[in-house]
Amino acid sequence: MISTKPMIKLSVFFATFMVSIASVYAEETVVRLVPHQETVLSAAMEGRIITLPFKEGEAFKKGDLLLGFDCIYEKSQLEKAQAVSKAANKKHQVVAGLKKFKTTTDLEIELAALEAAKAKADEKMMIATVRKCSLHAPFDGKVSTLDVQPHQFATPGTKLMRIIDDTALNVEFFASSHLTPYLNVGQEFTLHIVETGTQHQSRIIRLGADIDPVSHSIKVVATIIGEKQGLMAGMSGQISLLKAKP
Repeated sequence: MISTKPMIKLSVFFATFMVSIASVYAEETVVRLVPHQETVLSAAMEGRIITLPFKEGEAFKKGDLLLGFDCIYEKSQLEKAQAVSKAANKKHQVVAGLKKFKTTTDLEIELAALEAAKAKADEKMMIATVRKCSLHAPFDGKVSTLDVQPHQFATPGTKLMRIIDDTALNVEFFASSHLTPYLNVGQEFTLHIVETGTQHQSRIIRLGADIDPVSHSIKVVATIIGEKQGLMAGMSGQISLLKAKP
């Protein structure tokens, strides 16, 4: 006689599995790849651009010169401020040294000290100005867009260039607010890249702090696990997020 218990257990398992499948569905979500770091560099001073060593798409290292202004006048003003500061400091030392001979007063010593302090402040101000003459890379990366050309005159606030650090790529997307209960940091999903046709395993690393009241969505940031060859910032893709059926 054949036992029916195994068949009953199999039927129960199959029924449970079908109920589980029927209770969830996949919601397609569009995503994009973004650089690990990016920033727009703007002019902090007024001047003519004389150095622009990197073109769009070219890579640079942290600390490399990205742009330089013609600062002959500013540098000469710095040299003048340094000379004035040195002279004022020397004068203060001499006046203070005369006190032991009782040929100067405390007021004269104090005024000389204030004069030296003012000259030093002017020197520091010019040092800060000259530092604005050149822009150095804050991180390893590439030039994404150039908004100026050599010999162009820029004013404070002029957009100069956009730079990105694409040594690592993040996945960003906005998920519907009703998916919030099903999103967790550390959760993994499969990413389908449109441009390459490849699939990549990804993991959620950060969720938005709140839900946008207009779009009723929450920002999600993920990172790609494993091979990233051939991927570029700006590429788009699709993912499937599972959600329980209402």
